[in-house]
This record gives sequence, structure tokens and C-alpha cells, in this order.
Amino acid sequence: MLLFLVASFETISNALSSFIHLINALIKEVLHFSPPSSGTVRTLTINDYLLHSGFHLYKGEQIIILFYNLARNQRYWKIDPNIFYPERFLNEDQEPLSICIYSFW
Repeated sequence: MLLFLVASFETISNALSSFIHLINALIKEVLHFSPPSSGTVRTLTINDYLLHSGFHLYKGEQIIILFYNLARNQRYWKIDPNIFYPERFLNEDQEPLSICIYSFW
């Protein structure tokens, strides 16, 4: 009986671990596909400029970072960001949003 109890515990824990891993990918994809808030506001601490446009940003100004635009920008995702695909968070596209926020500057 003890052997069956231990064996079933191990298989159930493995199944739950896989289930949680897949649910985690699903939750990340839902948050990627429809962010819970529209964006964030940041106050600049230094003078800076945007490389592509040459637009100057000055210390003390506030900027709005829209999450939807970051989540849909194709240069940060290997898989098309406009399709609902939770598997993207199981392999290569695991954490592009953190990269995308830093490369925004």
C-alpha cells in the first residue's frame, strides 16, 4: 500500500507540475494579448533622445509607455504577436517584454 501511495504521489506531482507550467504559459499569453492596464507613465531623470526619430526628451518630462504597442511590436517577438499562441512562452519567446522595455530607451 505504501508503494502505491508513493508511486501515485510522484505521478500526480509530475502531472500537476506540467499542468501548472502550461497554465503559466496560458496566463502569460492572456496578459500579452490583452494587458490589464493600458500603460504606465514615467518621469525622465536625465535628458535623452530617441534614436530613430531624433526626438529630444528632457529631464522632468513625463512619458507614456503603452503596453499594447510593446506587446504587438513584431521586432521583439519571434512568433507573430498578433495571434493567440500560449506556446510562445514555453520556448524562445519567454521574456521579450522585459527586453522590449529596456530597448525602448
